[in-house]
Amino acid sequence: LESCLAKIVSASPKIQFVGMSATLSNTADLASFLRADVYCSDFRPVKLREYVKFGKCVYSVTHEQGGGEVCFHLERTVQDATPALQRCERGSSCSAIDSDQLTALVCEVIPESSCLVFCPSKKNCQNVALLLVDCLPSALAQVKQEARARLLQVLGSEAAGVCPILSKTVPYGIAYHHSGLTADERRIIEEAYLDGSLCLLTCTSTLAAGINLPAKRVVLRSPYVGDKFLSHSQYKQMVGRAGRSGLCREGESILIAGQQDRAKVAGLFSGSHDKCVSSLLMHGSTFLASLVLALVGLKLVSSSAELRVFMGSTLASVQCGEGKVADSCRQALDLLVSGGYITVATTARVTGEREERSTYQITPLGMAAYKGCVPVEHAQGVYRALRKAQDCLRLSTELHLLHLVVPHELAHAIQPNWFVFFQNVINLSPEELKVAETIGLSIGYLSKKATGLGSKMTEEAKVTYHCFYIALILRLLLSKPASRAIWSVADEFMCSRGFIQNVVHTSSSFASCLVHFTKELPELWALHLLLPSVAKKLAYTASGDLLPLMEIPGVKQGRARQLLAAGFSSASDVASTTPEDLCLQIEHLYLKNAKRLVQAAKAMLADKAEELYEEADQLMNVVPYSKLMVQL
Repeated sequence: LESCLAKIVSASPKIQFVGMSATLSNTADLASFLRADVYCSDFRPVKLREYVKFGKCVYSVTHEQGGGEVCFHLERTVQDATPALQRCERGSSCSAIDSDQLTALVCEVIPESSCLVFCPSKKNCQNVALLLVDCLPSALAQVKQEARARLLQVLGSEAAGVCPILSKTVPYGIAYHHSGLTADERRIIEEAYLDGSLCLLTCTSTLAAGINLPAKRVVLRSPYVGDKFLSHSQYKQMVGRAGRSGLCREGESILIAGQQDRAKVAGLFSGSHDKCVSSLLMHGSTFLASLVLALVGLKLVSSSAELRVFMGSTLASVQCGEGKVADSCRQALDLLVSGGYITVATTARVTGEREERSTYQITPLGMAAYKGCVPVEHAQGVYRALRKAQDCLRLSTELHLLHLVVPHELAHAIQPNWFVFFQNVINLSPEELKVAETIGLSIGYLSKKATGLGSKMTEEAKVTYHCFYIALILRLLLSKPASRAIWSVADEFMCSRGFIQNVVHTSSSFASCLVHFTKELPELWALHLLLPSVAKKLAYTASGDLLPLMEIPGVKQGRARQLLAAGFSSASDVASTTPEDLCLQIEHLYLKNAKRLVQAAKAMLADKAEELYEEADQLMNVVPYSKLMVQL
């Protein structure tokens, strides 16, 4: 973000920025960087009451006058589940499985108002949702039955299926929300929560930042995220969801904690906010080198003098000083020159004291890295891998190309299930096994790893095996019927649907980057012709018959499947129908959404027609129509 803002300021000095934050402490640094004024206010339209719960005791949180020490005042005690709730569906008492009295806390606000329950892990989100369903009164399942039944239908049609946990919790107005769900599932759940069909979400801390889902009450199931204690800023982001103007008169937050964490918890309410720190000088000189390369590629900088001026307007310069930034720039330039990304020409002149001036020129490899958005530290390795692959590329199957478009960062971030890995490899076709052999995989080694044996890998071998594992996921995803692809692949590889979707999106983005990377390097012309089709398939994650429909803005895979099943195979088919007819043929499609869909199809066709007219006009200017007819 700093790099982007600095480029915008350099290109358009008069541009104005408006930034807002509730959790940053060093706004003066940002004001200096953006040449802005600072306005601070502690006004909150809806009052927030903060509580902390130790055992069965709920304490209000107050500060001594002048913002001093945090004080806890006993407000009340929370009883175990009421007699009407004493028996859960599992046959156990609620007090035995709900030792934190969470059921009682949420029953105080739902279903009349909304509630968010933040959990320390994704698995805990799901378990808490099921726990609440087991302990809540069955009467909750009678509330908004029609809306919740429709929500399950929408999940089944647009998200290609309903998670077994959600099928149990949604009738009670409860759902879980974390990255293990697909983007479609999260969007549908968020919309249902906002329109009141759902009254409670169990979620992870990621929901606290960037998603506007307010609640009457926010409950923090634990003061930990994973095994790390919450920071003050994380806590404020979470409780900031409680109470919004127009939703309720006041919001409430309740932090559930153990007595052993009492001292740490007190620090949450009085700690300092996080600082916004420049990342340009982190990780050696690689971040800065990528910025300098982009500046040279954009022609914003072509000399050492221009580079000094530009770097003087960055957040890094504000926080670290011009001297340290200048030293880092020299290191970054050395990295770019030694890597073959830019060339530097130096001229010298003497005016009282010696002064050197340098001019920069970007090389083809540098242009490829810049246009392909490939980080400087990885560009050389990507180039070598592509050259090596091109010399022995196997095109009888897509598997080799899929292996190439898996980014190494993704390979480092996963841990394969070696038994599943081995089973998938031995079931490959002979042509696909040749791909595995070509890139250096050993079935014997995989067999040992699947049984818990096998020696430690080198870093290079680890990347090769992990990339091929992800390539197998992509291969299976593209080969499955589109209707249940993500679900069946997630089951096959024993991972979450959200993880599969993240793998696809990351690989799709990298494939598009490689298309631009290879375009700038003539020696990689063959890969430049082959990669766009792979990038397009991954971008839509669909079989070929869905691609024309998914080109319509706003049409995702679920909707494309519905359109295809109803007999629509292209944007022209959609544009030629009426919204009313579309509603009759597509189940669970609102009229306003049908109108939007038809208008989007018509707008897309109009844009394509305009492009063709412009191209025709250009050709007609070269060869006049009358002359062309005479020649014919």
